[in-house]
Amino acid sequence: MLVEAEGEVVSREDLETTIWSGALVEESNLAHCVGTLRKALDPAPSGASYIETVARVGYRLAVPVQPMGQASTTRPPVEPQVKPRISWVGIATGVAFLLLTGFGGVRLYGHFSHLRKAQSLSEEGITLLRRGNLGDGLRAAPMFQQALELVPNFALAHAGLAEGSARFGGFTFGTASELARKAVKEDPNCGECQAIAGFVLMTRDWNWKPAGEHLARSIAMDENKPLRHLWYAMWLAIQGRLPEAARQAQVAMDADAALPQAHSTLGMIYIFEGKYREAALECDRAIALNPDHNPGHAWLSRTQMMLGNDVNTVLARAEEVGSWANFSQQRRAELADHYQTILRAGGRSAIADFWIGEVNEGTPREVHRYNRALWFMWKGDQEAALAELEAAVKARPYNVVFTAVDPAFAPLRTNPRFREVVHSLGLRP
Repeated sequence: MLVEAEGEVVSREDLETTIWSGALVEESNLAHCVGTLRKALDPAPSGASYIETVARVGYRLAVPVQPMGQASTTRPPVEPQVKPRISWVGIATGVAFLLLTGFGGVRLYGHFSHLRKAQSLSEEGITLLRRGNLGDGLRAAPMFQQALELVPNFALAHAGLAEGSARFGGFTFGTASELARKAVKEDPNCGECQAIAGFVLMTRDWNWKPAGEHLARSIAMDENKPLRHLWYAMWLAIQGRLPEAARQAQVAMDADAALPQAHSTLGMIYIFEGKYREAALECDRAIALNPDHNPGHAWLSRTQMMLGNDVNTVLARAEEVGSWANFSQQRRAELADHYQTILRAGGRSAIADFWIGEVNEGTPREVHRYNRALWFMWKGDQEAALAELEAAVKARPYNVVFTAVDPAFAPLRTNPRFREVVHSLGLRP
């Protein structure tokens, strides 16, 4: 159908109607078929895919179609009809063939059924991961395990485990970077696997060049995936290429203005640029689209911190904690009241000390090294902040990658110890 359309877009509806004769099928079936075609055909001579996805419309063939010759109009001679003789050997052979292909068809049907189920489980698991709270993240892990039980070495399931490990930790499938590399090796044409590999190598491996290459490759495979642009924007921002990062975030927003991550990512970039009021506006937009969008609350708290609005910092922090832990609204309100009571009694230093004390032992301390450095800077203790950043290089919390561009650490940028931290991250001060 795509070849016959000669580069014109073929709608999803037309494809589904023709392929499945109007039968009701799952939405993922068509995407799975296109993915199978891409795996067989790609890459095109340009390095991209032969099949281009047109967001919310359908698909088109992304290469020129050229006829290889005209069909002959000369009719073949008509053979005289001869009454066939019955061949019992032929009948027996035909019956055997039907039996064999029948059993093979059952096996083939089972294989594709497992593939569809593994695809569905992996996609659902990735959706849960990206809701941004711990409960949903931990619920996703068994889905990827189940997908791998159905189809061993299923690339998207390994990629999902890699992303989950990078975001939440606690999985028992090896390191995030190993899983990400495994997924790409299993299926180089899996655009989602390429994107996740870039995300993991960026946030956990600090392997910047390959991370950027994977992210750029994933966008080239399908530029209509907003999250891929947002991860690439994050990669650019970490390098200090903030105008380029903002453009990538805007591309994602143009593709889906209702995506909370697009607004919170742009808010993050505005913070790094020192545009705090613009950052607060984007974070508010993200939260309006999804009140439980954890990054929106986290970056809003940071924005208010940089603006010096201590009360708003505390309120946003309560929502950040509540959305991450999936607290009820009542419990979030109680947490906000508790934080405000501490702030009123002892000021900024008291609430910063309280937060630092909450994560002062074991795994929580390691996970929050970067946050602890921020809180020490907020209360004016630069030496303690430096010590936390040095420890963060070893603990590798998710957000330590922002060290070089985070304006909270601007007073430290000429300090040799701070510059050594940035070098340890593989970045330039």
